[in-house]
Amino acid sequence: MIRYDMPERDYHAHPALNASTLKAVHKYPLKKVRHDLDNRPAYNPAFTLGSAAHRLILEGTGDGIVLIDKPDYRTKEARVSRDAALADGSIPLLPHEHDQVVAMCAAVKNDDTAGPLFTGHQPEVSVFADLYGQECKARIDAWHQDDGTGRPLIVDLKTTQDANPETFARTALNYGYDHQMAHYRDIMEAETGTLPRFLFVLVEKTAPYLVSVVELDELFYDLGRQKNEAAAAKWLHAKETNHWPGYQGINRVLAPMWALDELEEEITV
Repeated sequence: MIRYDMPERDYHAHPALNASTLKAVHKYPLKKVRHDLDNRPAYNPAFTLGSAAHRLILEGTGDGIVLIDKPDYRTKEARVSRDAALADGSIPLLPHEHDQVVAMCAAVKNDDTAGPLFTGHQPEVSVFADLYGQECKARIDAWHQDDGTGRPLIVDLKTTQDANPETFARTALNYGYDHQMAHYRDIMEAETGTLPRFLFVLVEKTAPYLVSVVELDELFYDLGRQKNEAAAAKWLHAKETNHWPGYQGINRVLAPMWALDELEEEITV
């Protein structure tokens, strides 16, 4: 099922398995993953800029962004205004944050490669399909049914400190973007019958707001898919048995070679 009009809150409330959970299961013990899912904060200031940038760039309007005309949230009045905006489903921004988001949006829209990727698209598309033997979901930033070559295209926007494509391979592995890319491609293939192309658009959070467009290769896709399949099986087993283990047994840890090399250098000096 593809939904073009599903509110973000309704999507997040849906219990289907998503890429974030798959990434977490791959990286952390199930006990931590279950705890973090059950205790998600209603508001995380670390995600405010990214959420606002997504709304402005993907939807092309400032609807749902509320300017809090205060320098910070130290006063009670500022916090009350922020909390009221959040309760209404809006994104609160301080003036300096608003300026950042507007500048980031302009940088993306004016970029020769990234700009066209956010025209003629369907924004914030919710997708539900059976994968890994269970119901899964994905929230796609920008969906193009035809990229101009007859192939569908997924575009994912990332706000970042560093948009350098040369370092993105390490970033992708550190943040599990291979999980996300494979999950999104697979869920759309399951729903449409065609494996779409996937592009990341990276925009930096500080001036001069550099922008790059990155496509992970098919080896990244295969890696992400294998990780997802293993994580999904682990998650399904935990749900069926209601067993959410943490770290177990005695874990033997080997001294890393770099530490031994450093010690040898110190001794020979």
